[in-house]
Amino acid sequence: MSSEATEIQGLSTPLSASRWLGIVTLVAAGALQTLTFSPFEFWWLGPVSVLLILLVTVPLAADKLFKAGWFTGLGLFGSGASWVYISISQYGNTSIPVSVLLTVIFVAGLALFHGLAFWFWGKLAKDSQVRRLILFPAIWILGDWLRGWLLTGFPWLYLGTAHTDGPLAGLAPVVGVHGLTLWITVTGAALYAAWWLVTHLRHVAAAVTLLCALIPWVVAPAINQVAWTEVDSEPTSFVAMQGNIPQQIKWDPDFLKDQIVTYLG
Repeated sequence: MSSEATEIQGLSTPLSASRWLGIVTLVAAGALQTLTFSPFEFWWLGPVSVLLILLVTVPLAADKLFKAGWFTGLGLFGSGASWVYISISQYGNTSIPVSVLLTVIFVAGLALFHGLAFWFWGKLAKDSQVRRLILFPAIWILGDWLRGWLLTGFPWLYLGTAHTDGPLAGLAPVVGVHGLTLWITVTGAALYAAWWLVTHLRHVAAAVTLLCALIPWVVAPAINQVAWTEVDSEPTSFVAMQGNIPQQIKWDPDFLKDQIVTYLG
């Protein structure tokens, strides 16, 4: 992400001028998305994260975008999926070095989905700033969908999931989690567009852009008052249980009888 890589004619940002600053920003932007989830619930960091990513990536040459996406994924999954280490180390009875190695491989592999999405983004948008801003939300959603489907999927850490209790929650029954993610990324792209317009003294256009981006954030809380379901005249009662069986003995035939007794109890 050095100055040599900034190849869109006449376009540069403070975060794209330095290669190392760009890398640090992308990793940090990915990690910020983890803070949008419980227990932190800083939902507003979603659009901020997208804005930071765009400030680094929009000016980059198309052939640099795969690495940019991969670094973004490293930040997201390195901070949000690090619990895999506990699963491997404690429940898999694996040594610490091997657990660390497997976790690193897992995180680096998941980050490839962002890398592929950003690579495809560069192929489609080429060096057009306008096309990049328009296509970015759709490309992000495509990457999320592919990650949630391929090889049985890993549908975790979607930006939209953070809004189960956020301002956009009212839209969830209408557009689903990918729809919420789409609007979060659209808002981030609108912030970038407004920044660019202000720097070019087009303040009215910047204000209009921000106002349009704010519409769902204002409408969603009102929609959240709508009751999308109703109680049936003859509701059905049921009970679901998950026994507190330690992983170490869960699949051990010698403890099968004890587990059945636990469930019967």
